[in-house]
Amino acid sequence: MALKYKNTVTKKYEKLRIRYKFKLSFLQMLVFTFASRNNLANKKLFSKIYELIEKTDKEYYFNNDPNIYIHIFILEHLCRDFVIKGLRDFNLSTEKLESGGTHSEEITEFLDTIFEIYEKDDLSDSELLYIDKELSDHIKWGKVITMSNTLSDDLAEIQGNSYERFGESIEKFYDTINDFHAFGSEVRAKELAEDSGFIIGDKNSVLDISEDFKEREKSESLKIKTGIKDLNKMLGGGWEAGRLYVDYSFSGGWKSGFLLNSAIWGVKYNPDIKAKDPTKKPCILYLTTENRTHETFGRIFSYTVENDKDFANNYSTEELAEMVDKRIRKDGNAHLVVKYREKNSISPRGIEAIIEDLENQGYEVMFAVIDYLLTLASDHFAEAEHIRLGHIADGLSNLANKFDIPVLSAMQVTRYAEEKIDNAIGKNDHGLVRLFTRGDVSESKRIINNTDFALFTASEEIVENGRYVLGFKSFKKRGKDTYKVKQMYVPFIKDNGMRLEEDFSLAGKVTHSDVYDIIDKWGISTKISLTGGGNNGRRKSANNSGLMEVINQKSTSSLGKLI
Repeated sequence: MALKYKNTVTKKYEKLRIRYKFKLSFLQMLVFTFASRNNLANKKLFSKIYELIEKTDKEYYFNNDPNIYIHIFILEHLCRDFVIKGLRDFNLSTEKLESGGTHSEEITEFLDTIFEIYEKDDLSDSELLYIDKELSDHIKWGKVITMSNTLSDDLAEIQGNSYERFGESIEKFYDTINDFHAFGSEVRAKELAEDSGFIIGDKNSVLDISEDFKEREKSESLKIKTGIKDLNKMLGGGWEAGRLYVDYSFSGGWKSGFLLNSAIWGVKYNPDIKAKDPTKKPCILYLTTENRTHETFGRIFSYTVENDKDFANNYSTEELAEMVDKRIRKDGNAHLVVKYREKNSISPRGIEAIIEDLENQGYEVMFAVIDYLLTLASDHFAEAEHIRLGHIADGLSNLANKFDIPVLSAMQVTRYAEEKIDNAIGKNDHGLVRLFTRGDVSESKRIINNTDFALFTASEEIVENGRYVLGFKSFKKRGKDTYKVKQMYVPFIKDNGMRLEEDFSLAGKVTHSDVYDIIDKWGISTKISLTGGGNNGRRKSANNSGLMEVINQKSTSSLGKLI
């Protein structure tokens, strides 16, 4: 059937129509947005689609690209029903299009194709956020193109006119320049209003921010899960987009290990994660200044095997590559991107450049893990170390906001805190993480001020059986703190210094609020310490004979694997 175009707009308005550089896949996503059950597919988004379609040069696409035109025709009809008439029934709206009206056969064919692509999975939050951003960019691009054409006409008039009309031509040119300036101010004001402001007293403004706030609060797809259920609870569901997280621990307290495990969990336990840009592959970025590339791969290999006695030389190159890929990715969507930079050679802006370079390679970073804050360079000169660290924290926080991703890094506790830990280890005191207080980060308060969520971690050896435990303690969360899990302990896999026990896919849980519950589970005899001592009245191992000798004889290898 030949397409027939019906011009329904005036010639004056037609001159303002734009020939956008539409991709067919983007228009298909716009059509399916009206069928989406996701609450982010709301009137605000439909209105933005309507604004785009109203400014589109439909006659151009009718004559030059029928496939694009049919999608625009469908969108125009849906916008009229959803935005102008207030109808919100996709099936009813499309049935009218398919029941013998203009282009009904082509419409049925295209709708079948679109639903074949999207019907299995509804549009995710990240996809709808991508659509929203693309719509804004298209609308701004169209405005700039229109004004650019006017500016070209003004310049041509200046160059072609005689001096008698030169003043008039200059005035027109200045008017267009002023329009550009006003448009730039309008765009900046609108972006600020959308991203970082609202007006109480302006009903639409408050309605928009209320809707965004509710959706963000309940949206789990914007949070990256860890492999430990209680850690997810401590984090309020997982690592949340747009937030900076900092882990504090002592030297050798497994900061790097925790960061690498968090990156691995981002891939392993978020298999259905989707990039906001559907043309990109989602990835987790792990940037380290502590371990070179082959060292990091060795640590990832250690994570994938059952114990530290399993060596890479036991496998062929092909077996090694396949094992690491299968046990980390599990056929999921996400990729783990590992980058190494020398200490003090990369700043937050440098990390931003890495993220943008990955975008050019077809990857979109969903979670950035930076090992670690102290060894980054600052984008601003500062003689005082605490000011330098504050600048770095500023940069990482801005990074999280700019790309709307969670950013996780780590920091050292104070010397005094290190001494507390050393003294506790010397007394064979367990539950080290509980000893940390907010004052143990006093040397880097500017970091805390820029951090959305801060926690302490501390690895410790249970000397009686050589097993290890990692303690967690949260101590700062921006906003309302409603999370019940504040402190917990997780055992390491036996004879594996690179992997904690994980319970994300299990019915039960591996965490305990008291480290001595883990010790009892391992069958180590304990008793109640009546004197309290370093344990503050908690249970203490009864098997103390020769413990100091055992502690002093701890092998370098067993300590080293936890660093």
